[in-house]
Amino acid sequence: MHPAVVTAVLLLVGTTITVADEEEEGLEGLCLNVSPILCEECHWVAFGRNGVCMRYFETPKTFREAQAHCHSLQSDLVSIHTEQDMLNVKYMSYYFTSGFERRAFWIGGKRSGGGFIYTDGTKFDYNKWLPNQPDNYLGQEGCVEANALKWGMWNDASCSQKKDFVCAKRK
Repeated sequence: MHPAVVTAVLLLVGTTITVADEEEEGLEGLCLNVSPILCEECHWVAFGRNGVCMRYFETPKTFREAQAHCHSLQSDLVSIHTEQDMLNVKYMSYYFTSGFERRAFWIGGKRSGGGFIYTDGTKFDYNKWLPNQPDNYLGQEGCVEANALKWGMWNDASCSQKKDFVCAKRK
C-alpha cells in the first residue's frame, strides 16, 4: 500500500478513537474492532500476542484486597503501558460488567514518593489522567482507578475505597 494511503488511514483511525473516547456512546463501535482471545483458563482473555491474560472482577474490594486476590490467582493488578493496553482494558471494563455500566476499577498503579509505580514492578511509563489529576485530595489518594468520570480516564483515589478490579498475568 502507498505510504500516503497508510498515513491517511492511520490518521483516520486515530481520529475515530479520539472521538470515541470523547463521546461515550461511541464505545460500542470501538469495541467491535477489538478481538479478545480466550486464555487457557476460564474467564481470562488476551488481546493480540503480547502474552498477557486479563480478567475483570465485578467484586468490589479495597486496593490491597484486590491486589491480594490477584496474587492468589498468580497474577497482579493490571499495568498499562500503551494506548492499546488502555483500549483493551477499557473494552474489558465495558464488556465484562453487568449491564455494560461504566464503573471505576483498580489498576495496579499506586503512589510512591513523589510519583507512581505499578505493583507488578514494571515501569509507570504511560498515564491517562483526567484533567487536574492526580491531586492527592486531602493527602489520602494513593491508588489509581480507571474509568473515573469518563471511560478509560484515570484518577487517584483513596486505597480504602471498594472498587472492581482487573488482574493480569503472563500466559
